[in-house]
Parts: sequence; C-alpha cells; structure tokens
Amino acid sequence: MLHGHDPFFSSYINYPSGVNLLTNTGAPLLGLLSMPITLLWGPIASYNVMMTLGLAASATSGYVFISHWVRWKPAAFLGGLLYGFSPYEIAQGAGHLNLVFVPVPPMILLCLYKLATHRGSASRNGLLLGGLIVAQFFISTEVLADTAVIALIGLVLLAVAGREKWRSYLPHAAIGIGVGGGLAAVLLAYPVWFALAGPASISGPIQLIPQAYRADLLGPIIPTNFQLLAPAQLVHISSNFAGNPVENGSYLGVPLLLVLSIGTIYLWRRSDVRVCAIMGASAFILSLGDRLAVRGQPGARPSGHLLPGWLLFHLPIYSNAIPVRFSLYVSLFAALLLAIILGRLHLWLEARAKHTERPLLSWHGLPSIVVGLFALIPILPAVPYVGLANVSAPVFYRRDLARMVPTGSAAVVYPYADNADASAIVWQAQTFMHFRMPGGNLLVPAGKAGSESYSTVLGSAPRTFVGLIFVALASGQSPPRSAQTKARVERELRAWHIRYIIATPGAAAEPLHALSYLKWLFGTPGLLESGTLVWTVSPRT
Repeated sequence: MLHGHDPFFSSYINYPSGVNLLTNTGAPLLGLLSMPITLLWGPIASYNVMMTLGLAASATSGYVFISHWVRWKPAAFLGGLLYGFSPYEIAQGAGHLNLVFVPVPPMILLCLYKLATHRGSASRNGLLLGGLIVAQFFISTEVLADTAVIALIGLVLLAVAGREKWRSYLPHAAIGIGVGGGLAAVLLAYPVWFALAGPASISGPIQLIPQAYRADLLGPIIPTNFQLLAPAQLVHISSNFAGNPVENGSYLGVPLLLVLSIGTIYLWRRSDVRVCAIMGASAFILSLGDRLAVRGQPGARPSGHLLPGWLLFHLPIYSNAIPVRFSLYVSLFAALLLAIILGRLHLWLEARAKHTERPLLSWHGLPSIVVGLFALIPILPAVPYVGLANVSAPVFYRRDLARMVPTGSAAVVYPYADNADASAIVWQAQTFMHFRMPGGNLLVPAGKAGSESYSTVLGSAPRTFVGLIFVALASGQSPPRSAQTKARVERELRAWHIRYIIATPGAAAEPLHALSYLKWLFGTPGLLESGTLVWTVSPRT
C-alpha cells in the first residue's frame, strides 16, 4: 500500500509470472491491521502478534456471542475460552494464521440471529452484517464460505423453532439481510471476480484429494499431540486423522462430551438447546466429509459410507473446501451449549440456595465452575504453544543485501522456495520485499507458459528447469553436469531477466556439494559475505 502496489496480485514472488493473492491465502486485512508492527519490528513480530491476537480475539468474540444467550458471565467466559482456544484453533496455529483468526464468524451468526428474531434495527444490523462479510472475505474466503453454510442451517432451524412468529419476522430479516448482502455485493464484486477469474486465478481443483482432509469419527474422543494431556498410545492413533496433524482439530474430550450429552438431555425442551445441539451435530457431520472415516489413514481416498456432506462438497467452489475445517463451528456450538448448561445449573443452585442454609449451595456458582473446568481440562493446549515463529534470515539478508542488490531487482535464491522449504520467502519478507524472486509455496494455475512453483494438482515439483535443478540440489541430490544443463539454465535466467543469484549453501543439505555445483554452474561468485554467495548475471538478451 505504501508503494502503490496491487494488494491482490504480486510478481515479487513466483516471479515473473506472479501470484493471485486472493486465490492464495493473502489475508490482506490482517496485513493491514498489522502494518504498523511490520514497519517497526518486521514481519515475524507481526505474524506472532496476529497469531496471539487471533486466539484472544476469537475467545472474546465467542464470549460476546454466548453472552446473548447466557447472562451468567463465568459460564460465558468458559465458553469463550473453549471457542478461542479449542483444539481446532491450537492445531491450525501450527501454520494457518488466516484460519486461526476467527472472531468474525460468531459475529456474522449473531447478526443473522438478531435479524431472524426481530432484535434491534434491521438496517443497522444489516450494515454490520455486510461489513463483517467483507472483513471475513479479506481474512479467509474459505471460512466465509463455510460460515454461509452454517448460517443457512441456522436460519432454517430458527424458522422451524419459531414457526408461529417467523412470518411476522420475515420482513425485518429480509430488510437486514438485503442491506447486508447489498453492501457486501458492492464492496466485494471486484475482489470476488479477481479471485475467481482474475490474473493467475485457478478455475480447477486446488487440492489433489480435498476429502482426504476430513474429521475421523473417533476424532472427538482421541486427543492429539497438541493437547497437554495426551497419552502416546492415543496420539499414535490420532496422528492418522484428517490427513495432516495441523488439520486434526475435531477433538473435544470425553468429559466435555459427557457434560454436553447429559445437559442436552435434561434441557432438551428448551428451543435454544435443541437448535444449538443440532447446529453442532450438523457441523460435525459436515466435518466428516462426503464419506465416513473410522481410524482412517492420512491422505487416503474416501471409501466409507456416503454422508450428507456429499451434496455440499460436489458443488462449485465447495469442491475445493476442506471438510475438517467445519470443526471450527463444532467448537463454537459446543461452547455455547456448555455455557447454557452451566448457566442453567447455576440458576438451579441459586434457587436452591435461597431455601437452604447448606454451605455448598450458598456458594452456588462454585459447582458450576467446577463442572466447566472438569469439561475443559482435557483440552488444555500443550506448552509451549507451537503457533509462534522464531525465524531469522541469514546475516547477508539482514546486513548486506540492501547495499549489494538494488531495490526491485530480480534474483534467484538458493535454497529455492517451494512447498518443501519456503525459507526464502521468509528471508525476502524480512528484507521488506527488497527483491523479486521466482518460486514459492503457492497455488498457481496449471498449463500456462512461464508459471511455476507449487500446486497440489501438479505435485510438489516446480515446473521450471531452474526450480527443478535447485530443489534437487537443496535436497542433497546431484543434478546433471552437462553443457545442455548450463545452456538451459542460462536461457531461463535470461528470459526472466534475472540479475542476481543469491545462494546460502549452508541452509540446505550437503552444503559442500551444493557449493561445488553452483560454482560449476555459474563460475566464481562475485561476492562472498557471511556464508552467502552472490553472482551477478549478465543482462544479455
């Protein structure tokens, strides 16, 4: 923004083809919010602050959401903790900031609830709804799409639960949703087009097997390595769930499930309990994907019994959605249901305390808190928290790069940035994007000449010759030494208008072998500073 660059597209990574930052996880709103921190202390500090704030802000949002149904603040507080620090949040914290920062979905659902039940001003709630939709789009479009599904289920349940009044509420809801939808449509028309059909957008699948990332039926009862109380035998089982430990956030714990089950049975006559329980169950069913997995293996193709999610995950756009991420909403409605149960228990004990002098009942809030802690202790996160980054670029990037390489120059970096090792992206960010660079852990369209880097559709190998050579070298392999190899590398570098080769051999496997190969390929480096070599490429055409 300070340099007038397009916030939706960049050629500083995946150079020269560029990358669509909306198709990828650009999260521009989080970048904007953290810009002062980035300018003062750099992107790693920004990332850590936003990752920490994501947990706290989500917990606070959960508290506000729950407070509209539960007046007893300790119960709402415990519910907020469950949502903001749920196993879903902690697991996603290992790498997905845009999925951890989720204070907006509860507020979207709360706005819709107020509109559907004729609470507050229709236009004011509608404007707030539209603003929240826009905000979530610029944090994570996938979470926004998933929230839309959950919201639709919720509106249907509210219509059924309040069928005597829904006709009188319908005009109020229609006005608010119309205002919110209209505002979001105006503000997001261009960004949505850019994400779906703009430069470097992807029209086909972006995951090789999206349904491989689905919750396991046993996921809610078997802890993962992200929980503090996790026996090794159980972690060995859960490590196979969801295709990836970072995605495995469906754990709730037996004590919490026990409290929720007993409380739901006793309070089933309450419409809010019924709606909440059905919403949580619906989200869990969607998190299971299109076919049932029981102790499934990571990456396995779905082959179990057909589930209702099949209808959703075969629709356009949702065919790229990762089912297990619906665990976010399981946590949200589990938190609300827990708070309702604790609130009702507190009210019952309070009423009993008025008619007895028993010491235990005189402290009527304590038993409810004990029950809440009993339910939540098994999901305590492991420490230290894995979501914080501690990364430092090589000395050359921090001290010497600015005076050796002109701003905006195109440079190939070794180790080459790809999905296996994206360190070079972090180094580039720590220089405040001082140079342009091929490669990256990115989603790029298949079949376009000159595009490169990583897409799960294509597998893990970069599609350029330079990328293939550098990735093989960084992994310890021995690329061919031939005149044809040299000539092909030179042709690609000239076509890209590369001016510099920056190599830090010690950051990858077999540094001596890599150093020997790079010297054979490019000759004697023009500069050697702090373990980093720099070659200046002749600007021949």
